[in-house]
Amino acid sequence: MFYRLGDPALKNWDEAIYAEVAKEIVQSGDWLTLHWQHTDWFEKPPLTFWVMAGLFHLFGVTEFSARAVSTLAGVGVVAVIYGIGKLQRGPACGLIAALILLTTFQFVQMSRLVNTDVLLLFFIYLAIYGYLRVRNGDRRWWYVVSVSCALGFMVKSFASLFAPAAIAFALIADRQVNEILRANHFWFSILVGLGVIVPWHATMIYLHGSAFVNEYFYYHVWSRTTTALEGHSGPYWFYFREIWEKTHPWWTIAPVAVVFHVWQIKRDRFPVVLLALIVFVFAFYTAAETKSTSYILPVYPALALLISGVFTWLWDRHRLVLRVTVILVCAGFAYTAVGKIKSYYVRIEEPDEGVKELARLAAAQDLPNELIVYSRAGQFDSQAAVFYSNKRVLQATGGNSGYSTTLYHNYQPLADIIGEQPSGIMLVKDDVAPLLGDYTIEIVGQSHNLVYAKISNK
Repeated sequence: MFYRLGDPALKNWDEAIYAEVAKEIVQSGDWLTLHWQHTDWFEKPPLTFWVMAGLFHLFGVTEFSARAVSTLAGVGVVAVIYGIGKLQRGPACGLIAALILLTTFQFVQMSRLVNTDVLLLFFIYLAIYGYLRVRNGDRRWWYVVSVSCALGFMVKSFASLFAPAAIAFALIADRQVNEILRANHFWFSILVGLGVIVPWHATMIYLHGSAFVNEYFYYHVWSRTTTALEGHSGPYWFYFREIWEKTHPWWTIAPVAVVFHVWQIKRDRFPVVLLALIVFVFAFYTAAETKSTSYILPVYPALALLISGVFTWLWDRHRLVLRVTVILVCAGFAYTAVGKIKSYYVRIEEPDEGVKELARLAAAQDLPNELIVYSRAGQFDSQAAVFYSNKRVLQATGGNSGYSTTLYHNYQPLADIIGEQPSGIMLVKDDVAPLLGDYTIEIVGQSHNLVYAKISNK
């Protein structure tokens, strides 16, 4: 999980944006209001960025420190999945589920990228583990359930509600609602959970009012559900395709595992909470207009546990042919899955490395504290350049950018930015020659297909 974690450069969009937000916490010392390019940033709750900023403070602002939040959370998910499997059918079930999860391509991939999804995943399954301990008779685990749900909310707000929704459905299915409502631990744990969630959200509403509410709640929750934002759309079978592609070859057993799990639930051998979680996540995101490959991530650990339940049931038949079959299938599937993971394990993308090298070169130049990124067509995303340059990044274009003005796309005509004094600019090599008629350009460095130069009006 940690092998060469810091080698690839941070990618545009989520990786570079989130790392920059955490870096600006360290630079500004403001741990309440998050910032990107030193402007207020209300897209996500703060917990992921607090943890990342803490790692930056301890170990330096590096790609490894930025990604380590997801990787540590991924290791935690594997441990919790082992614990859930052990509670259900014993250590073998937990070990097989952990093996399946560690050979699920998208889980490993997301655990090695900067994101909020894997830390959310950890808290979702920690809450489910706590519920299973409650179901076994120890009511004190309600505090683990409640705090895990609350911390999940502090990671990705309403996306964390799948855990309490699945647990509530399981309580209704098990006819335990009345008993739970009379338990003091249950009500006290809810108060503890609210104590985790309310202070920061109340403070943000007090400090920023409608600006925070509109961006945080309306745009990033309601609008993502009802409209396809930022081009993230897809057909109704979008997540079927994702599971087929990202869990190969384990997906071949998934339908059998779901049917088997339903059969076991009817025989009161398995709790319904895992199946409820799969159904809620899959149904909600299929109905939502905005589609993203990361949204379906909470389904994968549950599927690993369901598939492991089938293998463990076969193993417990104590027949040699079945045990040999289980060993061969698990080994063969794991080998196939590792082959796919290995081919994508460390992807060094030349454009990303070029931006990293030249942005760091720009950071060392004695020029105004701005970096221009230029594209004739207006297609130069600036997020990684912001992180690596430690400068305010301006986006410039030579024509119609085709983008509406947003926080991450604000293209201006190059002529409106360049003055008599030299400015730093990053652009594609092929875009240099067409500018020489109007501007003086002194190339300072090159990397892959990009150049960094000093530019001024003639």
